[in-house]
Amino acid sequence: MKTKNILLTLLAVIIIATGAYFLNGKGASSEIVTANKTVNVGAVLALTGYAAIDGGNIKDGIELAKADLKKEGVDLNVEYYDDATDPKKTVTGVSYMNGKGIKTIFGPTWSYQISAALPVIAQNGMTAVIADTSSDVVDGSDQDKTHLIHGVSPIYQIQTPTEKWLKDNKVTNLAILTVDGTWGVAHTNAWTKAAQNSGVVVGMKEQFTYTDEATILSTLI
Repeated sequence: MKTKNILLTLLAVIIIATGAYFLNGKGASSEIVTANKTVNVGAVLALTGYAAIDGGNIKDGIELAKADLKKEGVDLNVEYYDDATDPKKTVTGVSYMNGKGIKTIFGPTWSYQISAALPVIAQNGMTAVIADTSSDVVDGSDQDKTHLIHGVSPIYQIQTPTEKWLKDNKVTNLAILTVDGTWGVAHTNAWTKAAQNSGVVVGMKEQFTYTDEATILSTLI
């Protein structure tokens, strides 16, 4: 978990440090990032609830980036909204930011929250920088998805390194256990193709509903 926390934090720093320039180039944000400039953005994140670890990591990354940008003469003013990992509150949070005239936000945190808020994001001409979720696990139209900037590579890109790992470790039988929903389906498809290309038999495929780690571990065992 510590390694994951560090990676997410660094990822958020990179996205924020470069994302503002990209957003401005797309015409999605009116802010121009220059020295001695204040940039106002929002962050609709799961700071409590199931996704609180990921939401908190992203917030930590934002705060680290604020410090880095400050050294460059840029003040990053971030208004946070805790959606408590509840998609209804995610939509409320996005609408709240739009009502305040904030068109660039960081978050939402998990895919089903992004999917819920995507229509509101698109309808109001907002741009959301997604640090923790890849593009292939969000439901919505391709046009609406142009309002999202993802910080995680598409899941299908794990297929090739998975094939190498299976071959290097001489794996012959594989069980695929994933969370239910779009995220699990995308992973299952990638791992299944990797197994087929590596001559590995998939003896078991199961999806489960995520609740908490203690429950999930006992379920898997």
